[in-house]
Amino acid sequence: MKHCSAIAMALAACVLLLAGASSASTTHAHLRWGQGVPAALPADAAIGAAAAATIEAVSCSSPGNCSAVGGYVDGDEVARGLLLTETAGKWARGVEAVLPANADPTSHGPFLESISCSSPGNCAAIGGYTDNAGHLQGLLLTETAGVWGPGVEAALPANAIPDNQLVLLGSVSCPADGECVAVGAYNVNSDTHALVLTETAGTWATGAELATPGDAPVLAASSVSCPAVGKCTAVGEYINDGGNSLPVMWTESTGVWEAGVAAALPANLSSAPGYEAYLGSVSCASAGNCTAVGEYNEGPYWGDGLLLTEKAGTWGKGVEAIPPSGVKEGAVQLTAVSCASARSCTVLGDYDDRSLSYAFALSKKRGVWSRGVVPPLARDAQLDSVSCASPGDCSVVGNDIFNGRPVLLDETAGTWKARFASLPSGTHGGGLNAVSCASANYCAAVGKYTTRSHASGGLLLDGSPTPPCVVPELGHRTLRAARKIITSANCSVGAVRYARSRKVKSGHVISQRPRPDKRLKYDARIDLVVSAGR
Repeated sequence: MKHCSAIAMALAACVLLLAGASSASTTHAHLRWGQGVPAALPADAAIGAAAAATIEAVSCSSPGNCSAVGGYVDGDEVARGLLLTETAGKWARGVEAVLPANADPTSHGPFLESISCSSPGNCAAIGGYTDNAGHLQGLLLTETAGVWGPGVEAALPANAIPDNQLVLLGSVSCPADGECVAVGAYNVNSDTHALVLTETAGTWATGAELATPGDAPVLAASSVSCPAVGKCTAVGEYINDGGNSLPVMWTESTGVWEAGVAAALPANLSSAPGYEAYLGSVSCASAGNCTAVGEYNEGPYWGDGLLLTEKAGTWGKGVEAIPPSGVKEGAVQLTAVSCASARSCTVLGDYDDRSLSYAFALSKKRGVWSRGVVPPLARDAQLDSVSCASPGDCSVVGNDIFNGRPVLLDETAGTWKARFASLPSGTHGGGLNAVSCASANYCAAVGKYTTRSHASGGLLLDGSPTPPCVVPELGHRTLRAARKIITSANCSVGAVRYARSRKVKSGHVISQRPRPDKRLKYDARIDLVVSAGR
């Protein structure tokens, strides 16, 4: 199985944007997902069949306060960076990302890959752009009090080569306003080296190279998580003496990055030539308590899911993820992780089955990893993002591969429930790229919708607190009227029984259960007794 790191995914997002895009409620105990709405694009965005936009990433610092990044195509068919901000539950019109002065105006535009928000309207976003020499440079953007500043070029370490530079930023994490860390890769001679960039008091410093175990070369840093200022963990890949790509973890303590630590891999790691392992995602519930996920080779061709856990600052030996029942050995990779506490995480992955790829999820509860499961709708889906606001309360988004429909999955106490997202009126299909949950009662999801003319636009969905069912008075109402009233009160119609009555007209409600004015959970059932006449 060929893996795709966050760095490679950044390039893929860029290529898709340059080519132009073509081609309601859930049953979660805490959330009710509303109908998707189109993102309002800048005034210069292309319209009609030429329209193309997508939203790649979102971060919510509190309920109803989120920011998101993506891209759109203007009227001249040039790709532009897109920045969006939600305040008190309302998404404002998107604005174009302002590029550094050395950006090539004739290039196909920037791409934005990742965003992190520490408080409402205070965020950092990263990506890449093409400079006037034709090199791909790192792009850093900062939002302060709801206003996005102009982008700045990522300043590289002194050993970076000026010619043929290729900077790829894959992940950013902001534990406080104006205090952020981004990781990625840059070129040194003909090799790629791991890069870390630090923002302090709103100013990005010159990047530094992350040191490797011994003097081994590094491919890239792919993911970073910062539970506190000056206390971050990053993961990536390095090359050992035998030329094999292997996982590495870096720790920042009091603002200083330590040399990378090679991952201790499972005993069944392949010894065949060309074996490899990697880490693509990390999530830290607190300083020194992190989980990282990826893949390693057990045999010469296929991989197994790799789980690594750090406790109190010490990384344990990697363990193999247990795939869903019936899945053949050596066909699994893990792609994303979110940890609500040190002992509670949810991981996304996929496995190959007779040349087709299927999604699955597995969870850590009380520090113990469960066997992977295939949630409803996930078998034919690509799951792209997971966010856990509290232990056992997670949301996952993706898209149905065969039907081109966005998928929403919610996990509550280990039980998965799923549905297709409700698309804006007049749209034909779409998918979701990212989700962020500020609390167990609020999440936001972003992605793309498409039309029958193959135009596309940015898709926004909010999952808000589920309202209670306040039992209405239904006596003497017609059954048809009673059904409507029940639904509008956030309740559902239960059993309907007919009985003869001398006092109530035929087809009207004689009695109900529960009684009026009771406050029950969302979608609670109301049973009715309806008159069958005398």
